[in-house]
Amino acid sequence: MKKLQNIAIVGNPNSGKSTIFNLLTGLDQKVGNFAGVTVEKLEGNFISFNKEKILLTDLPGAYSLHTTSKDEQILSKCLIYRDESKPIDGIIYVADLRYLHQQLLLLTQILDLNYPTFIVLSNKDHVSEELAQKWQHFIQQKTQCITHAMSARKAYSIIQLKEKLNNFIEQEHDLVQRKNIYQVPEEFKFSVNEFKKNNHSRSDYHALLQWLETDSTKNNSSKLEKPLLIRQQIAETMSRYSLIENWESQIKYQDKQYANTFSKKLDNILTHPIWGLGIFFIVMFLVFQIMYSWAEFPMTAIENAFAYSSESLKNLLPQHWFAQLLTEGIIPGLAGVMVFIPQIVFLFLMLTLLDEAGYMTRVVYLLDHLLSKFGLNGRSIIGLVSGAACAIPAIMSTRSIYNRKERFITSFVIPLIPCSARIPVYTALIGFVVAPEKVLGIFNLQGLVFMGLYLLGIGTALLIAYALHKFIPDTDQSFLIMQLPDYQLPHYKQVLTTVINKVKAFVIEAGKVIMVISVLLWFLSSFSWPGEFEKIEQIVSKEEKYISLSDEEKSATLEAYKLEHSFAGKIGKLIEPAIEPLGFDWKIGISLITSFAAREVFVGTMSTIYSIGNNSDEVKLREVLNSVKRPDGTAFFNFKTSLSLIIFYAFALQCMSTMAVMKRETGGWKIPILQFVLFGLLAYLASLMIYQLF
Repeated sequence: MKKLQNIAIVGNPNSGKSTIFNLLTGLDQKVGNFAGVTVEKLEGNFISFNKEKILLTDLPGAYSLHTTSKDEQILSKCLIYRDESKPIDGIIYVADLRYLHQQLLLLTQILDLNYPTFIVLSNKDHVSEELAQKWQHFIQQKTQCITHAMSARKAYSIIQLKEKLNNFIEQEHDLVQRKNIYQVPEEFKFSVNEFKKNNHSRSDYHALLQWLETDSTKNNSSKLEKPLLIRQQIAETMSRYSLIENWESQIKYQDKQYANTFSKKLDNILTHPIWGLGIFFIVMFLVFQIMYSWAEFPMTAIENAFAYSSESLKNLLPQHWFAQLLTEGIIPGLAGVMVFIPQIVFLFLMLTLLDEAGYMTRVVYLLDHLLSKFGLNGRSIIGLVSGAACAIPAIMSTRSIYNRKERFITSFVIPLIPCSARIPVYTALIGFVVAPEKVLGIFNLQGLVFMGLYLLGIGTALLIAYALHKFIPDTDQSFLIMQLPDYQLPHYKQVLTTVINKVKAFVIEAGKVIMVISVLLWFLSSFSWPGEFEKIEQIVSKEEKYISLSDEEKSATLEAYKLEHSFAGKIGKLIEPAIEPLGFDWKIGISLITSFAAREVFVGTMSTIYSIGNNSDEVKLREVLNSVKRPDGTAFFNFKTSLSLIIFYAFALQCMSTMAVMKRETGGWKIPILQFVLFGLLAYLASLMIYQLF
């Protein structure tokens, strides 16, 4: 007999279990991976009244222990098989009072596993007080478990939750001896009893599930293909629902306030195939407007703060390689991490608010049929739409997709959606491709081309998604099972906790990789073979054509020469033969290399190469590039070259932040490298066709 130390929080998707987890742990949480898989789990500590730390684990939501999705199977594996490092010894089962009929199936299975169980009935404020009390007393009587009906919006209800949980923890627990709800079929009893003799099983039902899994593995047969197992699962489910219906018949539904007719009326509009789509695009337009307008000031402030810090340290520190590493490598690397935070915060703030309000569930339902034709899922729309702002939070948002194949395809194609980092490149080059003319007297031609680039990216993403869908075998069944919850006001603590966790995950995981690559790029662009930079400095300081230049012009010229002769410049000249068929030279080659830090670095790199200075805008850069000539006297940045470069940036994966996040999401470098090579090859071939055909 012992006290509980590791408690799992279990429930259906959208049952409110994550809200309960956040209320009990606050920000004392950490993100980890389940053993052998890359699916995340949240762990946090609940401090008991005796000041003991009790580990809480928020397990993935599922509707039954008989799951088909590999992600959902994590729940059954954690409960059926013992993890010796962190064995689960208790359960908090969370069920939504509004949809109790659908959520009692998993509860009866958990009870038959014989874990000590604390039952929490959530969303008490959405049903009548009488109905909530009836269910609380009834379920406590039937299950012999501590049961608490609560509202996450009521402070006293949260205090009562913690008190009851503390009582649950302080009890002495051994194997719970309760009557099984589901009886093991006669045809399995002998095998189950033999299995129990040599295995750790909490009950007959627990032994049945362990034996079926072990027997299936030994026979190298898919569990879903075994007729005997399928019959057992169907019979079990029918038996449990028969009991649930009996329970419901004993609760008299005299109060009908639980049925929210307002949600149903609103759904007639928001899930309409025409009006629903129109409203969705308006909502997303507003989300991005809010995100851009609200994030612009803090992003500018972050950039200015880091730029000021770098300049101040340059003036204070002596001329030394370590000072340059700090001011030109580490600080810009930190800036590259921190500058994304406002976008991540506001995007996830908006999406979490919409999700908590119940709207995003409708969007997923609305678009699932259309996106499924391309091998995607209704939930993919969140990531695809978010990718227009930034691929980093967009890829992070794909975690809500249960099917692993559809989640992978969605995250794989998101970098093709034109993001805000491409805007400086498009702005600088689009003027060479089309004139600023009017179409039909009101539409700007350059603006239409800009929109065409977005449509090109979206169309390519869908085509590649379709190809991956046909190429990758199905390992999970593809289906969309979800409840359409009632509309409600978001719970602000849940929203803030979700946003904070997203930011922490990006800064800690992706930030480490961004820092390393930033320092590497600094080294390549700041160093050369011994003596080369000294020769350049002598040339700029002594040759007559440079003497008349102002100090600022000399500094810009010297910077351009150093970049040309740096390791990055040498690499640019090394790859020039490969990129020359695209219309590019070694200078563009350097920009392609440095743009790996982020696509928007293109403008700063080209400004440095052409001696304009680091902080030039796209308009001034375009004026200078317009004067650049080829050896035959023709304009270098003509229609062909500019369009070829635009197309290259439209397809190529030149964003170390995106690769860092993909590495984190997929658990290794294999997929990010595959993306980099595939999209790079696509960009190269598309640019080659553009330049050679024109």
